[in-house]
Amino acid sequence: MFISLKDHVHDEEVRQLLAYRALDDEQLKQTIDAYGNEDFLELYGIAVDGEITGLIGYEYQGEGTLLLRDLVVKPEWRGLGYGRGLILETIALEEPQKLVVETDDETAVEFFRNIGFTIYSRGLDAFGGETFQCIYECT
Repeated sequence: MFISLKDHVHDEEVRQLLAYRALDDEQLKQTIDAYGNEDFLELYGIAVDGEITGLIGYEYQGEGTLLLRDLVVKPEWRGLGYGRGLILETIALEEPQKLVVETDDETAVEFFRNIGFTIYSRGLDAFGGETFQCIYECT
């Protein structure tokens, strides 16, 4: 079941999922505060038998574009299609023209490539790692 987590962002189960993406406690706090307080941010999850197995957070960019900020699936549920399901449910709900993801994680790049995103190199970051923009055209 695809459910809004906006009012549950402080729940421990949601915090634990967001913690997979946070670098430290301060970043986790900022992420939770942003999803809880900013109207342009949305947070949804997939629940299976009452357990939240994954979540997706995104930002409205205007002109039919959604910027995916967070896509997290619990480790024991990975590889079962829940990440793809979160993206498909978001597309069905929001009907965007395109989804955009920016990442430096090559595993994430392969995931997005495998589900139909076009990958663009954005060059090297300040630490010498390659960054990517992944775009999915929905129209």
